[in-house]
Amino acid sequence: MKQIITIFLLIASMSFTIGGLVSAQVYTNLQEPPAPRDLHTWMGTVNTIAQWIYTIVLVAAVILGLIAAFSYITAAGDSNKVKTANKMLIYAAIAVVIAILAFSITKIVGGLLGTPI
Repeated sequence: MKQIITIFLLIASMSFTIGGLVSAQVYTNLQEPPAPRDLHTWMGTVNTIAQWIYTIVLVAAVILGLIAAFSYITAAGDSNKVKTANKMLIYAAIAVVIAILAFSITKIVGGLLGTPI
């Protein structure tokens, strides 16, 4: 059994090696690499990503808060449901804090680097 596995692994490794050599292609139409971006362009990209994160997390926090409020309303004195709703409200508050940090960290880093955004 060990010999069969050894032969199989040998054939597999040879096929990967030979396959790589056979599929090698020669490129004659090489393009120039893209020009490097300046700091302002990178910070603009980071700011756009942070705005998307801010929006998505803020919408998720509002939805989570609404679900937690509904859970409080429908708890009817059940302590487990009230605890779950309380945890959901805490998570919603944490999500709002993360959203605010995602938006403000880009402003702080941009200010430190001298690239206003």
